[in-house]
Amino acid sequence: MNFQLTEKQLALKQKFEDFFSQEMKNAPASYKKAASTRYFANDETWNFHRYMAKNLLKRLAGRAWPKKYGG
Repeated sequence: MNFQLTEKQLALKQKFEDFFSQEMKNAPASYKKAASTRYFANDETWNFHRYMAKNLLKRLAGRAWPKKYGG
């Protein structure tokens, strides 16, 4: 059984890594220190959390969504 990633999977993994390393440069310090349950502790971390979620869907995760359904 081969558990190695295919070239296509490796390319997708690299896109995610590039996305997060670029976007996290703009993350507030409180976001980087917060545990996942504390992302909602203040406006700064919550706003960045929402920004990341929207951009992740827009750039990577939502790509296969058909346009007729809002993709």
